[in-house]
Amino acid sequence: MHTLIQFMKARKKILKYAPYKWSTMVEAIYRYSHTVKIIKVIWKPPDTGCVKVKTHGALSKSWEDLLGILQEIWGLIKGRTVVITQILREGNKLYDHLANMALDEGPLAPNTFQELDTQSRRIINSDKLNEPYLRVGPCRK
Repeated sequence: MHTLIQFMKARKKILKYAPYKWSTMVEAIYRYSHTVKIIKVIWKPPDTGCVKVKTHGALSKSWEDLLGILQEIWGLIKGRTVVITQILREGNKLYDHLANMALDEGPLAPNTFQELDTQSRRIINSDKLNEPYLRVGPCRK
């Protein structure tokens, strides 16, 4: 949220103060700039009987590696009803945070909520409260 407030102040000098309530902030951005696109992202758990599978980094691999990954996925889903959807980065905030921590600190093995770091617990609590993450970007014409 702090980044969005700084963005609003930097982009529109006439905005003397930035509101801290997200709905008021969205209204202010639309009022002062028609070139901004805002998407509200809320994390949702998978439906009953469904599984979320996170893939990451496939585009940075060679074509041979990518084909191998696709063949592995095809083997897993063959004969099943499958729905594939894209999850925006903001909807995967906890995953990204934990992955970055693992890269920086090595393998993680928290077994309880209390064993998670403060930022991870904050993300989980925000998700439980259905607090939206705002994705702000330029409007494409």
